[in-house]
Amino acid sequence: MECWRKWTQPGRLRHFFMMGNVRKKERRFELYNVDRVGGISLEQQSRWQARKNKRKRHWLLNGAVFAVFIVGVYLAMQWYIATRDISALQNPLPAPTVIYDQNGRVASKISSSKMEWVPIERIPNHFLEAVVATEDRRFYQHHGIDYYGILRALVRNMKAGEWAEGGSTITQQLAKNVFLTNEL
Repeated sequence: MECWRKWTQPGRLRHFFMMGNVRKKERRFELYNVDRVGGISLEQQSRWQARKNKRKRHWLLNGAVFAVFIVGVYLAMQWYIATRDISALQNPLPAPTVIYDQNGRVASKISSSKMEWVPIERIPNHFLEAVVATEDRRFYQHHGIDYYGILRALVRNMKAGEWAEGGSTITQQLAKNVFLTNEL
């Protein structure tokens, strides 16, 4: 919807133009001078240009602040990771208590976890490749934290409205199992 009003001033014909398809709070009124170049006076052009420049500065400043924030979070995460003590990774997980029967056979195992230590040589190579393909497709392309995978999981979870996908890598899962407990 366009509303036009015409009135004359000495030597000029002016048009008052209102954008009707914009919300009330966002309505903009602009004054056009027909006898100027392009239908807009130099004064109107300079005000319009000033508003445009202000919007550009606003977006550039907000973008710069957001970029500095993201870089700061990245650097803080890298510093935090670099300062962690990883000596716990050299010690194997606690071994279960093994109970033998009178014939020397294993009767039971008591452990706080169901995990058993197995040497890497006993695990078939195709099983290792299957675990890597299932759990962390980009295992050989990142250094322990897959930022792309975390972002992808965040977007998919937000679209689904629930936990649809995880973004942790095999390295992150190992660190969680070694350094953290399941207790709340």
